[in-house]
Amino acid sequence: MLKKGSVFALNDDMKPRMYGDMEEFARELREMGYEDVRLIDTAAEAFGSRRRAAVMMLDNSRMLVGRK
Repeated sequence: MLKKGSVFALNDDMKPRMYGDMEEFARELREMGYEDVRLIDTAAEAFGSRRRAAVMMLDNSRMLVGRK
């Protein structure tokens, strides 16, 4: 449960078979009124490339952030 104005961040190896379509989920959050909802590809951001992230089995690493 978030208060209005609260910020959230979820970071995980978001494999589609476990999490489903995260782009769709982010879109649904925006439609529900959440603001600044972004899905960040942390595999590329944190590890420099998907290939490097894959070596550590984190090639689907993403962070979902936003504000209520």
